[in-house]
Amino acid sequence: MTDVILPPVVITVETNQAQVVTVTTAAPVVTVAPQVLTTTVDLIPPGAPGAPGPTGNTGATGSTGATGATGATGAASTVPGPTGLTGSTGAKGETGSTGAAGATGSTGSTGNPGSTGATGSTGAAGATGATGAAGANAISGTATLDFGAGNKAAEVVVTGVPTTLVASRVMAAMRLEATADHPVDDLEVDPIMVSVKDLVAGVGFTLRGAMDNARANGLYRADWFISNT
Repeated sequence: MTDVILPPVVITVETNQAQVVTVTTAAPVVTVAPQVLTTTVDLIPPGAPGAPGPTGNTGATGSTGATGATGATGAASTVPGPTGLTGSTGAKGETGSTGAAGATGSTGSTGNPGSTGATGSTGAAGATGATGAAGANAISGTATLDFGAGNKAAEVVVTGVPTTLVASRVMAAMRLEATADHPVDDLEVDPIMVSVKDLVAGVGFTLRGAMDNARANGLYRADWFISNT
């Protein structure tokens, strides 16, 4: 036989109905046979529940669980997403080839004439031109008609005109010039008609003056011109 000293033992049993059964043994000495252990258990009815104890400290975070399987793809959204930021401007492209020229537009209206510019300085004198061809064979002169003491006509033969031809054209007219016998007023009051006759080739012609309504006296002068063209 062996003596075993057992301390007081309290056994708490939790049932499915949350009832508590307390088993107490206070036997100071239990004699246990080598092959048999006998303990006396007195069942005590459960007492009233005690007040809840204080909340314990939060336990450490557990390790991350394994990643779950990918869920099925959701239905497509009909709401457009936000507009992205404007991208930076791209590099300038190469200049294209020049297009074909357009049709010429209609002529615009004529503008107002501008003001006349200042007169330019006189240019240098040009070179002297070549001598021109000889002019036509023409000669002129002045003859004196002498009416004497009083006559209606007077004649004078003009000579020394070698270019005279029978077919020459001779023109004559009274010269409004005062003479020793008459002032200019006499010619304006009593005009004298002058004509040419008797052309002699290589010599000259006769110049005739006549007054129509009265007699003239003294000297008068007449101009003549002869041409063969």
